[in-house]
Amino acid sequence: MKAIFFGNLDGDEKPLLFLKKHMEVYDLLGRWGYSFPESANWWKGDLCISYNSRWNIPQPVLDNSKIAINFHPGPPEYPGIGCVNWALYEWATRFGVTCHYMTEKVDSGRIIATKHFPIYPNDTVESLLHRTWDAQLALFYDVMEDILSGIPLYANSFLSWTGPPQTRKQLDELARIDCSMDDDEIARRVRATSYGPWQPTISLGGFTFENKS
Repeated sequence: MKAIFFGNLDGDEKPLLFLKKHMEVYDLLGRWGYSFPESANWWKGDLCISYNSRWNIPQPVLDNSKIAINFHPGPPEYPGIGCVNWALYEWATRFGVTCHYMTEKVDSGRIIATKHFPIYPNDTVESLLHRTWDAQLALFYDVMEDILSGIPLYANSFLSWTGPPQTRKQLDELARIDCSMDDDEIARRVRATSYGPWQPTISLGGFTFENKS
């Protein structure tokens, strides 16, 4: 079996190492801002996998694979960017990860499987991200077990995406705080967008202040 793997240069290497033990793999890893690798346009094979990839995979590349799937670090209720952030902002009590067929439009393909887990009141971006990555890896192994066993992947007719994918612009806006907001709104935004050096920005008097720590 021949596979192409699109992944995150700073992400978990376990999925790629697993694939390389079981099939011929062409791996392409990147970060935000990296140009889409043109070499992918010439690949043809059996399986195309996107796992926390920073690229939207063009349709011609998807068409060159018999199966093209994405592992999304969020449930169907949160397509697009910032899944963890939006769930924390909305005080959701349930989160999850999704495997779906890829189309050129982000997080819109038919859903194959999900895996859910609770969000706790004291969860932060960091704590929820770590549990999300664990669940995403477990779902990856589940799906790959079926593929390697020759079990066909079917879309689940009971699962569908909720709403359009969130964008980078919307996530940046979520991380903005100004003096017109009440205490509850500020607390929700701080909870949802504080993660290590990434902190909310503050708009005041026509100026925007950023935390550079």
